[in-house]
Amino acid sequence: MPQTTASKIAASDLTVVFGSPERQVTALDRVNLSVADNEFVCVMGPSGCGKTTLLNLFAGHLAASSGSLTVNGAPVAGPGADRAVVFQDNAVFPWMTVEDNVAYSLRMRGRPNAEVRDTVDHYLARVGLTDFRKAWPNQLSGGMRKRVEIARCYAANPEVLLMDEPYGALDIMTKERLQEELRTMWLEQPKTIFFITHDLEESIFLGDRVILMSPRPGRIAAEYRPQLPARRDMSIKTTPEFVSLAKELREALQAFH
Repeated sequence: MPQTTASKIAASDLTVVFGSPERQVTALDRVNLSVADNEFVCVMGPSGCGKTTLLNLFAGHLAASSGSLTVNGAPVAGPGADRAVVFQDNAVFPWMTVEDNVAYSLRMRGRPNAEVRDTVDHYLARVGLTDFRKAWPNQLSGGMRKRVEIARCYAANPEVLLMDEPYGALDIMTKERLQEELRTMWLEQPKTIFFITHDLEESIFLGDRVILMSPRPGRIAAEYRPQLPARRDMSIKTTPEFVSLAKELREALQAFH
């Protein structure tokens, strides 16, 4: 399994408070979390529990009210090339073709044309979009646009991939196909992945660790480590191990209501 014990992300007593002194809302309360290098972590919890707030802290888009946060041992002071974010909403550039979207970060860094071409060719083939390299995003399905985003992120070669419900708006068949592809891609080219989802089956299928957050103020309520093979396909959802963990996670979520 592509994982080491070295900590890639470390959060200590992270607290986030929104609002004015007269009306404050605590979104996160003293969150402590360590994500290992090349670990695939999925995060679940009720709406409003602070999942996306936590991801935005990791991305450097938001500063904590108190506590500390490091990536590779260095304090997070803002966004960086070591982290890439995939949101639920489409983020492909509509004015660029598929291949230009994938090449974007490489060209921004001034990489040689031959390297750009080889990298783009590799990732388009990897996500099954070679035949669509000249297509515009508005000519693609929602699932294909997500493939473009994944290819673009991997081409940028970040150390950390932050994903905020990236498949939430897709139909079940497309979602499951992309889940399988992402899990396989991660096994073949490991990265630290922090994946937010509302889908408990998705969290178990993708993650090597599932973190459950409590209702606001968000705290780490529980952690689960699915005892599943590293390589997975959808047939794993019928195994006793998967069904048992899904039942346990569902009961934990229902206890919040």
